[in-house]
Amino acid sequence: MNPLFQNAKAVWLVKPAVFHHNEETQESNSFQHGVRMDNQLLFEEVQREFDAFCGSLERVGIRFIVSESKNTNTPDAIFPNNWVSFHHDGFAVIYPMLAPNR
Repeated sequence: MNPLFQNAKAVWLVKPAVFHHNEETQESNSFQHGVRMDNQLLFEEVQREFDAFCGSLERVGIRFIVSESKNTNTPDAIFPNNWVSFHHDGFAVIYPMLAPNR
């Protein structure tokens, strides 16, 4: 098998609908320790960073697809949550993360 055959042709991103402190992951997520911001200001910063990330992918020619999240029960969705991979034979694998609300 060609070693490049399983390489992704695109990245699928889900733009978070909300972002705030996640009680379910605070113990295991070092990013949640330290300074707290107003939830609205924090969400606006997350949106700017997400948009900048998309711009970076575009500048270097990486193809990506953005879906809008409608789920408002994912307080820290900007962090990796459930990963999924799609394989050439039609098989899909979901890799769940620690907290159910991710």
